[in-house]
Amino acid sequence: NEFIAKSGVIVIRTAIGNTAISFAAFSSSCPHAGATVEYNSSTTSFFCSAHGSAFSANGSLVKGPATRGLTNLTVEITGSTLTVKS
Repeated sequence: NEFIAKSGVIVIRTAIGNTAISFAAFSSSCPHAGATVEYNSSTTSFFCSAHGSAFSANGSLVKGPATRGLTNLTVEITGSTLTVKS
């Protein structure tokens, strides 16, 4: 999967195409203590190196100490412009 991480947001491509449903966006802030999570495209998962929390490709919690998943953000596409909204 393709992805980009910028300005506190991680956007990943989840399907072929250029529609909003072809992408998922998440806050890159770990819900445990606010450290920055990283996306691993080879395992399609997120990991917070600060305390070891892990999240699936859809942002759900896999392993704590975080107690909830990543914050989902809304993806909108207008023409060739992708916009992420909270």
